[in-house]
Amino acid sequence: MEIRRSESGLSLVEILIAVVLVGVVIVALLRSITQAIDVQKSAELASTASNLALESIELYRCYFNAHEYNKLINRTSEDVGDDAFSRSIDVTPTGTEPNRTWTISVTVTYQVRGSSRSVTHQTLFAER
Repeated sequence: MEIRRSESGLSLVEILIAVVLVGVVIVALLRSITQAIDVQKSAELASTASNLALESIELYRCYFNAHEYNKLINRTSEDVGDDAFSRSIDVTPTGTEPNRTWTISVTVTYQVRGSSRSVTHQTLFAER
């Protein structure tokens, strides 16, 4: 009885091709993960900027609801306390008592990957 030995198997070229393909897949996955982290960070900054703008509008809403109209004055800008954000508040009064209105516009500016972005919220208060 003869024993047959199979000489089939993976050659060095096949193994190198497999290693290169696995490397390409791993690099693509790492690049996708990095991009996902950048997008998540941008969304987080935009959300924080939006919350800061809404916080200012709510402060002015408190002044308005308490009939403290003298606190509804023109504001220009202020630093939020974090170097990443700058807040600009514009109050535009129109009309005369008892039919006054105030347009409150709040813009929060922040930096993302070297470029400046901003979020603006605006509301209108009307005296009854």
